[in-house]
Amino acid sequence: MTQSKSHQSAPSSGQQVTPSPTEQGPITPQEESKLKAAGRDATANAANLVGCGTTEPNVDGKTGDFTDAARIRTGPSTSCTALGDGFPGQGATYFCFVIGQDGGTWTYLRNNTTGVTGWVRDTFLSGVGSSKLCPGS
Repeated sequence: MTQSKSHQSAPSSGQQVTPSPTEQGPITPQEESKLKAAGRDATANAANLVGCGTTEPNVDGKTGDFTDAARIRTGPSTSCTALGDGFPGQGATYFCFVIGQDGGTWTYLRNNTTGVTGWVRDTFLSGVGSSKLCPGS
C-alpha cells in the first residue's frame, strides 16, 4: 500500500450523490461471503486497516459497474474525502478490496468513464466489487 496526495476530479455531469446509510451500514451477507472466501472475517486486525490517501495496485482487473450512485473516496471510510462520484452505466475496473473501518468491504477501483480512482463500499458495486484482497491486508 502506498500513500498518495489527494486528487481533485472533474465534476460529474451535474448529478448529486445523496449519502446513503448503506455506505457505512453493517456488513451485508454478500460481503460476509466474500470475506470468508478470502479467509477473513469482519473483525479485521486494526494494524491492517487502510487509511485515507491509500492507493493499491491492480491485482484483480475484473470489470463491473456501480449499482447505485456512489462516492469514490481517498480511503475505505466515509470519513475519507470524496474524489468524485460513480453512477450506474459508467463502468469500473476493480483493483482489490480491503476491510474498511466500518467492518464492511471496500474496493479500490477506477471509474471507466471519468478516470477517477479511489475506494467505494462494495454494496454499491456489481458482483460485490473485487474478489482479490489487497496486498498486505
